Amino acid sequence: MINNPLLAIGPANYAGQAHQWARAVHLYSSIDAESFEYVGGNPGFNFSADNQIPGTRSNPWVRRRAADSLLKRFTHVAVDGFQRVYSMPRVGSLLRDYRRVAGNGRELILISHGSDTRDPDAHLSRVPYSYFKYADGEFVDQARQRVRQNRRVRDALGAPLLVSTPDLLIDNPEAIWLPLCVDVDRFSAGAVAFSSAKPKVLHMPTRRNPPIKGSQFIEPALEQLEREGAITWIRGRHVSHAEMPALLQEADIVVDQVLTDSFGVSAVEAMASGRLTIANVGAATRRVIGRELPIVDLDPGTFLQGFREVLSDRSHLQRLASAGPEYVASVHGGQRSAAVLVEAMGRTADMEKHA
Repeated sequence: MINNPLLAIGPANYAGQAHQWARAVHLYSSIDAESFEYVGGNPGFNFSADNQIPGTRSNPWVRRRAADSLLKRFTHVAVDGFQRVYSMPRVGSLLRDYRRVAGNGRELILISHGSDTRDPDAHLSRVPYSYFKYADGEFVDQARQRVRQNRRVRDALGAPLLVSTPDLLIDNPEAIWLPLCVDVDRFSAGAVAFSSAKPKVLHMPTRRNPPIKGSQFIEPALEQLEREGAITWIRGRHVSHAEMPALLQEADIVVDQVLTDSFGVSAVEAMASGRLTIANVGAATRRVIGRELPIVDLDPGTFLQGFREVLSDRSHLQRLASAGPEYVASVHGGQRSAAVLVEAMGRTADMEKHA
């Protein structure tokens, strides 16, 4: 086993986060880190990853051999999204899979991205317009089962648990928030928001079934506001991640979601671009963050009227939009995320930038 610490993060790499976190550790500490993902794991978005392992439909023996060959170089592995590294989905034990990951003296860290540890019943009781309320029963039941399984695995392993969004600390009070991480420079350059008379509004749903973002409430309201002449609605279109900075520059306002009581990578990228960002992020989640969050909180019950009120105070919305880049640089620019990962490794003395 090698002595110098080396961290692997994967295999989910949702929204390229495993790669961004690995990059942050490399930039802001004396520890090296690399990302890994399944071959074809994020089709259509082309997120970066340092390494790939065979996907979930590959030959199990080939996959195990490839994973062993990759992980033997690392002292620590942060498994994100409670995804399997060795075994096939629904085949064998997730706990056994992770114990194999932790073999040969490797230290294991768990990273939760959302539905893997978000309790549907707790979310329904806390969030009046919870997306679980509008999802079909099978989806909710599967979410309950997944959360219970993952909690059992976490308890059995005793590994550090990190969560990528602050609302997950409500479900997992023993966890530590690992902020989502973006390349601030990619999104900061461009036109200043609200340079035209009529604000341009962008909403890009990533999943309509189950309706996690609440597009069924957002889009009719935007259509009505556009008919009234209050906005220009930029219809969301599928683009690669490389094209996202340019798409965000077309907008003045970005509507992320209205059903989750949280915010994801799209909202962080919108704030980094200096765009006014709208998302359902309630008081409990904001308290966890511990500082002002430059996101307008709207839900389906307040969306249309709240949007009109936002539009009525142009100077306020410009100030809020301009606060986004500083917030993202401070919280989601990588240094804070690197510190969390290095601490989870038990290597706080290594929080120094590479020479």
